[in-house]
Amino acid sequence: MNMNKKAVATLVALICTVMLCPFLLGAKKTGSVKEITKPYLGVYQCEKILVGGEDRTKKFKVLELELKENGDFYMRGKEKIGKRFQQKGSYLLDEESGAFQIKSDGKIPLKKIEGKYEKGKITVTACLGRKMLVLVFSR
Repeated sequence: MNMNKKAVATLVALICTVMLCPFLLGAKKTGSVKEITKPYLGVYQCEKILVGGEDRTKKFKVLELELKENGDFYMRGKEKIGKRFQQKGSYLLDEESGAFQIKSDGKIPLKKIEGKYEKGKITVTACLGRKMLVLVFSR
């Protein structure tokens, strides 16, 4: 009977060790299925805004781009002077090439914006009048 208690105790200790091993070794949490299969979904913060080569990033408190699973995007922003705006539409992303395209539903003069998704960053470019608009978003 003593032998069975030792075997059970050893088995319990082994199971606990196996279960705790990833935590003890500092393994990172595995992401959800969406995070693994569609890592581009979610909210991105704008880190750079260039208009005609002029950096206008500091004119904004916040500018966010959210990519939804259904192919919709939402862009929200607030300028430092307090003016808020939002934009919505659809996006297409070719996961192999990283080609990224936004089609706006709103009243902005840019109905179609193209760019690139690479290593968790989205860079979009468009002509704004006679000037080039460049937006760089990251997580």
